[in-house]
Amino acid sequence: MGGGVTSRWRVGWTVALGFLLVGGPVIAKFSPDAFDLGFIASRHTDVLGHTRTKALGPIWEKVVAPGDVTYTGLRPLGSRIEDPVGDRNLRDLLWPLYNDRDLGHETSWRAGIFFGYGHGDDDPRRHREWFIPFYFQGRNAEGETYRALFPIGGTIDEILGRDSVSFVLFPLYIQTRINEIESKSVLWPIYSRTKGPGIDRMRVFPFYGESHLEGKHDKRFVLWPIWNDVQYHYPKSSGSGFVLFPLYGQLNLTDQKTTWVVPPLFRFTRGEDQNLVYCPWPFVQWGSGDKDFLYLFPLYGHKQVGNLDRHFLAWPFLWHSRVTYPESVQTRWMAVPFFIHKHRYAETEGGKQTLARYVKVWPLFSYHRQGETSRFRMIALLPFGEIQGVERNWAPLWSLVQRTAHQDNVDWEILWGLYRDFQRGEQARYRSLFPLMETWRDERVEPPYHAWSLLKGLLGRERRGEDKRWRMLYFFSIGDEMERPVF
Repeated sequence: MGGGVTSRWRVGWTVALGFLLVGGPVIAKFSPDAFDLGFIASRHTDVLGHTRTKALGPIWEKVVAPGDVTYTGLRPLGSRIEDPVGDRNLRDLLWPLYNDRDLGHETSWRAGIFFGYGHGDDDPRRHREWFIPFYFQGRNAEGETYRALFPIGGTIDEILGRDSVSFVLFPLYIQTRINEIESKSVLWPIYSRTKGPGIDRMRVFPFYGESHLEGKHDKRFVLWPIWNDVQYHYPKSSGSGFVLFPLYGQLNLTDQKTTWVVPPLFRFTRGEDQNLVYCPWPFVQWGSGDKDFLYLFPLYGHKQVGNLDRHFLAWPFLWHSRVTYPESVQTRWMAVPFFIHKHRYAETEGGKQTLARYVKVWPLFSYHRQGETSRFRMIALLPFGEIQGVERNWAPLWSLVQRTAHQDNVDWEILWGLYRDFQRGEQARYRSLFPLMETWRDERVEPPYHAWSLLKGLLGRERRGEDKRWRMLYFFSIGDEMERPVF
């Protein structure tokens, strides 16, 4: 039943998406060459060598990239990506309502709170179909079938980091398993017992609980959180401690000493690797050692751990961080939610060499550079980073101005094609203000080509070397025939 359910869901939604995209091939075959009808329809090759065919502004688009990677979208209804080289296919329908994908042998789909997953030819028996959080069914890696109706009862495999979760009238009875470690709970979270190799835990919450992890620790609580005590058995950090909440606590280990007064408000730790002072937590925190930090919460904070250096002012609004990698440095500035600046660069003898940069001034614009390729876009409605589902299905709808550049090639597009300006280095340029005027200049060909046109052919002139041609009233021309270079 399970595999059939997955197949029927995916086939049904894929057929629906096919109907939504069926108009695209008609537009795509309108002309095999580049053309420009402004926001009505167009085709051109962009700065990355991708062939882009568009219709109805940002509504319909097809992009063919080198390697036969194809994107087709009818925004905001649906989109599809086909990548035969990477062996992946992605489909969206009314995103985020529905999406499915094939990645190698693995398949997955999601429709709202419905979720399905299969391993395809790699393991055709293994699958899952979940209606979160109410109904779960599937077959695990061992080929065993499971089903559960929450909170009535059943078994769910491979969930929440557990190999298996079984329950009856949750929270009346629950049983979980991770490898050889098994836990049983009655009236969760009141009673629980966990046993496995080297581990033994029991609790009757909040009255009493104990935990034994062989060679590491023995912990216990009585009337939680009033009394907690612990014995640590780590080779380099052994000893004991207790907390009598909310009055006092102490921890005496071979490598550190800690005292709590009115825990967790005041803490004083002195150790070989770390010193800490909370006075009181969370407003004043200081630490030195493996972690160096100072927090005067919420006004100021600074933390340095390994290759990370981070500051904040007026939490959670102003942030700065710096991460140092062996071959690069990445910095980030944030004024939440209005401003983000990320910069990754390599430090060379000649100074900083930019590898990547991302800037967003919400909701006005965003700028993204990766290597020699950059993109500027206005408007940018999402306040934080870019979400791929939004990029595929929604973002072009509010992108009023877009500039894409690669090396010295630049494409400008305003109001989805009302104005276009394509530049290929210093040698070629095409400009269009639809439907009023167009100009071409291409010195990549010999002899060079120059042309202009008014009202898409009411009047125009082409020149290539000594050859000239006039166009009038759309159907009449005088002069030599010549082929227009393709942008």
